[in-house]
Amino acid sequence: MKKLLTLLAFAIPLASYSQATSSGSFTNVPGSLGLILSLVITILIFLALRSIMLWYWKVETMLQNQEETNQLLRDNYNLLNEYIVYMKEKEEKTPKS
Repeated sequence: MKKLLTLLAFAIPLASYSQATSSGSFTNVPGSLGLILSLVITILIFLALRSIMLWYWKVETMLQNQEETNQLLRDNYNLLNEYIVYMKEKEEKTPKS
């Protein structure tokens, strides 16, 4: 869906220029200006659709959840390392029979 919307956002404004002929001179300045204007409009439409897609798919929420999960995993790793160090110290202190 995302690829389709991106393709449409770029293809629709440029479709009107697909059969335009070049005269080979600088008399076609308004056409070049139109092409630049259509590119600017396409980029604005793309950015608007991108923000809508990010909101719809709740990307910000997923990113926050992933960061929280990463922090919890780091905490678990640190606790496990502390436990391993504690157990090694305890093993060294206990006399062997």
